Amino acid sequence: MDEKKSSAPMIIGIIIALAVIGVIVWLFAGRRAPAPEVENGGEEQMMEDSLTMMDQKPGRFVNVREAKLSKKGFIAIHEEQAGGPGSTIGNSSLLNVGTSRDTSVTLSRRSVAGENMYAMLHWDNGDGVYNTADDQPAKDKNGNTVVVKFKIRDDASEPVDYKL
Repeated sequence: MDEKKSSAPMIIGIIIALAVIGVIVWLFAGRRAPAPEVENGGEEQMMEDSLTMMDQKPGRFVNVREAKLSKKGFIAIHEEQAGGPGSTIGNSSLLNVGTSRDTSVTLSRRSVAGENMYAMLHWDNGDGVYNTADDQPAKDKNGNTVVVKFKIRDDASEPVDYKL
């Protein structure tokens, strides 16, 4: 009987030690540093070019929720012509490689409720200035142009103008 009483504190100590080790392993085993996402100004990395757009309110500005670029480039806003992207009516400033969020693009004219527009990524030709003829549309891994159609609606949630 004395042997069982004297081994109880040792068994409890082992259980507590195993519990502490288990908690430490649980806390740190699943934690890995997240892969860094390159923000504007970062180095080029393997990234899929993409755009995220919401429908917009009528106005002189559109807001691009997110743009991911594998090369420096621009977001161009195109009018709809013949059911696809037509003339450019606005473009962003030069965007660096990586992810740009909430980019405002000024339009050359006021947009009207009911019309469709297209946001399209264009890669810079190296001069840092947007030119429709020289800055080619960005392509995804399948060779498709990176373009998103959006609608101008009075009830859209995106802002009309930005205070500069």
